[in-house]
Amino acid sequence: MIGETIRKYRKLRGLTQPQLCEALHIHQTHISKIEQGKRSPSVALLTEIRKLLDIPFEDIWGAEGAPEDIAACPRAAASPPEDSGQRLPWESAVVNIMASLDSERKKKIYDYALEQLELQRFSLMRKKADP
Repeated sequence: MIGETIRKYRKLRGLTQPQLCEALHIHQTHISKIEQGKRSPSVALLTEIRKLLDIPFEDIWGAEGAPEDIAACPRAAASPPEDSGQRLPWESAVVNIMASLDSERKKKIYDYALEQLELQRFSLMRKKADP
């Protein structure tokens, strides 16, 4: 499924396998095997492919692959209940730091946070797939 989605978006973006591989700095046989379902991309490579081809997370994993809500993530269990109005100490510090940054740096932090969320979801899915 992942390989088929990558192929679909690569073609939608008008890229050949050699062009995609050049942009990703990988060998063409690697992407070919990924598209054929013979090889799985690493989390880092999948993240780069998604960014380059602008593939939505849900299109990579399908609706059933992503956690239904943030409560499904292990980190959420350690957080105070949403309606408590409480934050962990470091969460307040992050909010304060973000308020002090310029727009360009805020965007970088936001992009990084999205990437981390994606890696967390990927990790959870792998755990579900490997009993």
